[in-house]
Amino acid sequence: MSATLAARKDRMMGLITPMLGRMVKHESFAVPRDINDESRVLIVDSGELTELLFFAPIINYLKYRFPGMRVSVLVREGNGELIRTMDQINEMISYEPEHLSLASTTYLTLLKRLKSRDFDIVFLLGREFSLARSFLAVFCRARIRVGFSQQYNYPFINCEIRPSSDGKIYEAPRATGFLTALGMSPGDSLTGWSLPDQDVRWATQMIHFRNPNNEATLLVVDPGIGKGHHRLVESSLAHMVNRISQHYGARVLLLSN
Repeated sequence: MSATLAARKDRMMGLITPMLGRMVKHESFAVPRDINDESRVLIVDSGELTELLFFAPIINYLKYRFPGMRVSVLVREGNGELIRTMDQINEMISYEPEHLSLASTTYLTLLKRLKSRDFDIVFLLGREFSLARSFLAVFCRARIRVGFSQQYNYPFINCEIRPSSDGKIYEAPRATGFLTALGMSPGDSLTGWSLPDQDVRWATQMIHFRNPNNEATLLVVDPGIGKGHHRLVESSLAHMVNRISQHYGARVLLLSN
């Protein structure tokens, strides 16, 4: 972001946040006391599939402790297939990236739809500030709004997750910060994200088909878009696969959606 754009953003947020701070209804809450079987939870995704993957154990933990808790997820349409495999999710609300524009009529409809759900808790995923997603969190009128500490977090969140002092930035340790902010200490009881049984059987069949000899090495490569929003070009990917195959005498299975 250029210095000019950053300055404009600072000025805009300097005008918006005090006004919102006066408009937002502030209700007292206590954690973890106010989290229970009757809680209605909204998870606002960041648009990144990996953050949803690492947040899945948090959902598992909350649903294990509070089976009656109702969990809704606002998710980008392209990542919706993951949410459909999770039995712990009660409702999936999908959107296209272009819908998250403050001037879009679709965005206003989404605001009304979320507000009508009477959510008690909002989890705002992502470390980068997004005004559109932050508006969704605050206009849901949830008493507890959890998100990472950042420059423009007030009044969008009222339960901060602060970066750890040891500098951990990997998604798994960061995800547990949501539970820490709620006064919960899961310890080693977090269960990982799991595939449905039919998908596990399909994957097992694929591995056997690609590598029927159990003594041979099978390497799996994901050629998809990474966190930097880039992917390997086909020629570089082919070169890498050939070198790995020759060096290790291995077979390579490419993952792709």
